Amino acid sequence: AFLQDESLLVTAKDDQTLNRAMNFLKTRINYKETIQSDAKIPIEQMISLQYTLESKYLVKVCWTDTDQVVSVEGIKDDVFESSRQIKTLLEEHGVHEQSFIVTELYARFFH
Repeated sequence: AFLQDESLLVTAKDDQTLNRAMNFLKTRINYKETIQSDAKIPIEQMISLQYTLESKYLVKVCWTDTDQVVSVEGIKDDVFESSRQIKTLLEEHGVHEQSFIVTELYARFFH
């Protein structure tokens, strides 16, 4: 695989290998995580973090200071690392919330 004119070209010796490579890349490339927060982060700090993350990782960070939702989209591993850094900043300025699903067996512990 290599980049050419902002496109990723993938070659393989047969169709099966090509399909496996494409499926692997698709699951790694198009990943998105959304973080909701009640923290009021100074705009300058968020702009700085956004610039740093987008320069260092293959991600796109979208946020607005009005709805306090941050979404990170890009390469899966880079999204995880970027989200971790965003959560650290949110913890410094307040609490953040991320939803997850539990089975009925464990749901009774969260009431």
